[in-house]
Amino acid sequence: MTRASRATATWLRASIACVLAGALLAGVGCGGDEDDLGDNGNGDDVVGSVVGLEIAAQTVEVVPDALPVDTRLVLAAVPLDAAGGVATTGNPELLAFLAGVTWESSDPTVAVVAPVAATIGQESAIATADLIAPGEVTITAAYNDSSDSVTLTVIAP
Repeated sequence: MTRASRATATWLRASIACVLAGALLAGVGCGGDEDDLGDNGNGDDVVGSVVGLEIAAQTVEVVPDALPVDTRLVLAAVPLDAAGGVATTGNPELLAFLAGVTWESSDPTVAVVAPVAATIGQESAIATADLIAPGEVTITAAYNDSSDSVTLTVIAP
């Protein structure tokens, strides 16, 4: 690999990480104003059940069509309530969601996915995906009867 191609691959990996981190910090899967949860008429927020999820990279469309081998992606599964809104820390099912999301790679010879343990204040389930060989792979996050996937094309560096 030439110095220029190594620099390009490093820049691409850093750019993807920055975009994903920025999306999470901007509020995709990181909470929001409690007023978005609804009101039952007496000023108390109404919190819905967690009924689905969405991979944040899908939400903000930041995953490029092709990524080089040796890239590590950080993916977030965002919990959704029945209205399609993001379930936040006010939701009593959030801890069960964080502990219950499962991640799967359709081809572990192309990408290995591993969940990251939840920390205090976390509002989405996080996993890393290490792209280890050229090919196409689908990464799936699942919780109860809901799932979302992102398909990646991994190319030689």
